[in-house]
Amino acid sequence: MTLKSWKMSLLLLTVSVAVPAMAQETRVSGTVKDTSGAALTGTTVTALSAGTGISVSVTVGEGASYEIKGLPAGQYRLTARLPGFSDQGRSIALKSGGATEQSFVLSLGALSEEITVTAAKGDRAASDIPQVITVVSEADIDTRRPAGVQEAIERAPSMRNADPNPYRTRPQFRGLQGSRVLIVVDGERLNNSRFGADFGGISPSLVDPSQIKSIEVVGGSSSSLWGSDAIAGTVNIVTKGAPTTESGKIFDGRGDFDFGTNNEFKRGILALGLGGTKWGVRGSFSQFDYDSFKNGGEAVTKDQVLNLGRFSAQVGAVVGRTNIVTQYPVYDIPANYKIPNSGGKGSTANFDVKLLPNSKQEIRLRYINNRYKNLGIPTGGAPFDFVDRGSKFQNYDKFGGRYDIREVASWLPKISIGAYRQYYERSQNDTQSALGGSFATVTTFGPTGPVSTTQYTGQSSTFTKSLETDTVDHNETLGGDLQLNIIPFHNAQFTTGVAYSNDKFDGNVAQRAFSATGVQTSSISGVTNVPNTDYKNVGWFNQLELFPSPHIRFSAGVRVDNWKSEAKPTTGFATTAGGAVRLGLPALRRTPGGLNPDGANGIEELIAGTASIKSNSNITTGNIGATFPLAGGVTPYVRYATSYREPDATSRYLVRNFGSAIISILGLPNTTLKPERGKNI
Repeated sequence: MTLKSWKMSLLLLTVSVAVPAMAQETRVSGTVKDTSGAALTGTTVTALSAGTGISVSVTVGEGASYEIKGLPAGQYRLTARLPGFSDQGRSIALKSGGATEQSFVLSLGALSEEITVTAAKGDRAASDIPQVITVVSEADIDTRRPAGVQEAIERAPSMRNADPNPYRTRPQFRGLQGSRVLIVVDGERLNNSRFGADFGGISPSLVDPSQIKSIEVVGGSSSSLWGSDAIAGTVNIVTKGAPTTESGKIFDGRGDFDFGTNNEFKRGILALGLGGTKWGVRGSFSQFDYDSFKNGGEAVTKDQVLNLGRFSAQVGAVVGRTNIVTQYPVYDIPANYKIPNSGGKGSTANFDVKLLPNSKQEIRLRYINNRYKNLGIPTGGAPFDFVDRGSKFQNYDKFGGRYDIREVASWLPKISIGAYRQYYERSQNDTQSALGGSFATVTTFGPTGPVSTTQYTGQSSTFTKSLETDTVDHNETLGGDLQLNIIPFHNAQFTTGVAYSNDKFDGNVAQRAFSATGVQTSSISGVTNVPNTDYKNVGWFNQLELFPSPHIRFSAGVRVDNWKSEAKPTTGFATTAGGAVRLGLPALRRTPGGLNPDGANGIEELIAGTASIKSNSNITTGNIGATFPLAGGVTPYVRYATSYREPDATSRYLVRNFGSAIISILGLPNTTLKPERGKNI
């Protein structure tokens, strides 16, 4: 389906479901009391519109009663809130010109009403959504003072961290690695077609906690709303906006300083905001220094390390694998030892501008500028590993804008248009060492000749640098979306829209080899294992919500996506492995064995620089679910959804020799790789 036909279908669908209604005054009223029947004067009752996202609040006066007038027809979340009592919410459907009564009985407690914008692309109560949702508020972040975003969401159910460095770590969610988790910032994709192409995924900590208003973690398949990668779930980072006021001007300022003792974490934050009735501006700046952390109060002895190796060798002998352990680092470290390569430092800046031409229009412009450097991977390198890995720099820039129009018509409460450009670059810096000192090779003679075995010397390992590899990757994304919120009838909400993104990737690799005496013996630069690649996506999403009674809520949605990719002839692509590919493929095609050589179609021409490789995928995903609100805040739900992940540039086009001086293991691409699919019940 072409973009032109999608636009026509969207227009026809909008017209077909739109049922205009006469704009008449609608009101809701009731009482708020405690469990003994006493009036709770001072309670705040808020009506939040699912269509516009606008909320109207009143305060309960004498007699326990409240009344909210002048609400357009549609779905609302009505919430009663009083300090010292648990929040209580109800979802209601208001008819045009009608009167609705809704009373509340509040009990003592501290439960709060959670609102999510992620699970339905608009403001909804978390209890109305048939998915597990964790909302981390600005107050939660202020209380916990996390170093990075992943630390702020690590308490969400089924959430794990993939890296102990808080500025590199990626989520592992519901048993799936980070590349199956979609990260969005203000509803716009952070994931791209290159970074996190392995099992790791992209780090949500590209956004500093000082810039965040809330974080929403939605469990389960969400591709029918958000597209690719939303297999295990979606994490939406909502940034802070500029301040505005109903009258006069407002100024706010804040300064914070954090210090942690174990890793000597230091961070300073300064935020300033100024606003009026029609505008607001906000700027925040932070700088952090995350020093390497300490291992604690107990030493690790050399005997403990060696015993682990001996045990592994004994296990290998039992199963007939005498070479299950050959060499590994042997070390001892004292108590309170500072773990090398476990820190990082950097700075962040965030600017936000809000313009309010009138009560029904809002324009928001925002810019994020983050600069991280020297981000290490703990326990990498001496004395724990022969590979020392980290990132010398990690930079993220994003500029975005959004224009919202509310109350366009009685049946069209909101139109939202957004566009953004983000640029992300990262270095991966590896130093590989040869081990010595801790192992000795002993040769004995058996019935069939000499036999070499590895034995422990009991000495600590020595590390001699043998190889340095520096990989630098760049990704630029241009994106945008158009969303319409439609009320086909008073107890229904229909959300439809189109989203577009264009990812452009390029990168290069440099490598240097060293002798045992530390002399550089060879070097390679200006090469790459993955060609320059463009990905383009157009998606059309639709979500319908029905609220036939206070005790049941239905939802269903469908999304159609088209993905196109083009791997372009690239100078330096497969320079070190291209010859082996051209020599090996003809033989592979003659005798494929269990392999399908069609997956390498076009790669020879791409390496030679004579032709590009293109892909074109069409994917349809959907969801259907229901919630059943019961007394006491219990809401059972049932949901079925499908999901997908578009293959990234590395999975499709990587050509690399993973071997050594002894054996060559050539990694071939799969140019015909299809989207990964998922189901969630």
